[in-house]
Amino acid sequence: MIFNRNTNKAFCKTCASYYNDEAQKGVFGNYEVGFRNWKKGTEKLTEHEESHAHKIASETSKEQPISSVISSQTLATQLLRRQGLISHLYTLKTLLRQGVPIRGNTDYESNIYQFDLDKARRDKGLKLLLDEKHYVTVHDILMEQEQMLVLNARRLLMNNILSKIFYSILADESSDVSKKEQLSFFVRICDDNYEVSENFVGIYECSQGLSSDALLHYTKDILLRCGMNGERMAAMSFDGAAAMKAVARLLKADVAPNAIFIHCFAHCNYLIVKDAMKLSNLLLSSLELCQSLYAIVGAYPKRVLLFEEIQNDFKNEMVSNATDFYDLRHFTTSEPLCDKVDNTGKGRRRCIPEDSRSSCNFKNSNKGSFRHQ
Repeated sequence: MIFNRNTNKAFCKTCASYYNDEAQKGVFGNYEVGFRNWKKGTEKLTEHEESHAHKIASETSKEQPISSVISSQTLATQLLRRQGLISHLYTLKTLLRQGVPIRGNTDYESNIYQFDLDKARRDKGLKLLLDEKHYVTVHDILMEQEQMLVLNARRLLMNNILSKIFYSILADESSDVSKKEQLSFFVRICDDNYEVSENFVGIYECSQGLSSDALLHYTKDILLRCGMNGERMAAMSFDGAAAMKAVARLLKADVAPNAIFIHCFAHCNYLIVKDAMKLSNLLLSSLELCQSLYAIVGAYPKRVLLFEEIQNDFKNEMVSNATDFYDLRHFTTSEPLCDKVDNTGKGRRRCIPEDSRSSCNFKNSNKGSFRHQ
């Protein structure tokens, strides 16, 4: 109930706000009329409380969301916070796509917090979020946000894969820098334009070892989680290890009867190079040099850029030297014996007049003698 001291009248806020029929609102639900018969106040209040109009208005008010009850200023603040959180998630998504780790001595000195500070100069929502010191950049919360983004991206990827008629899988077991065994899983699909795409699904921890039964369990679990039907699997590609060949046989027998096994071409090339290294010391030395260069350069992006610049300079130098070498074709010409100065001005070249011994006829005329010898 609301009482207006100026008019000495009482009003029912529920009826005035949530009941639409003006004829049945009565004096309590109409701000222009109001109730002021105080001699029968108790009876009238009880009668209004039990009226049909008040009950309908009360039920309608309960169905309204909380956001419609709070003030417009609070709604605007919530909208700004939501926009700031979305902007922060976009920053985190960019770092994840670039493979940049979240680092810093403290949460407020981390690189993602500094990126958010820079964006907050133009983003009011993100500035409000950071000024209120919400713990969106705390390490544990960042891990949850990363998992949400990865799961959402994987869900979109799987929707694209499941929309195709057929697919093929690729899997390979390896260990990370901490010697933890893991299984990398890929899916290849072909679209309506016959363009093949290879999609990375994720890395599965090999907690039960690398036996054929364990690898089969990992693969089945991945297929089940991703909702992929084994009957639509067209092919599976693994390396030539005995355990992976056994997995291919078991998958074809239990899960994917239509799938064919393809030995990984990259692994085939590795086996060919490995056998060739046993026969050629030059190839062995070259690969060892490449491995040494990768150990020095490959792990550091700045060194990779410097190495690419050195490679480009070396290629340009080789091209210029080859161009000077190819200019030797001017040595055989139909002009008389003379001295020529090249375009670079580096020196003189002797020109030999064309005769039967300096032309193609000389080669043709001597084919028989070479064959005879």
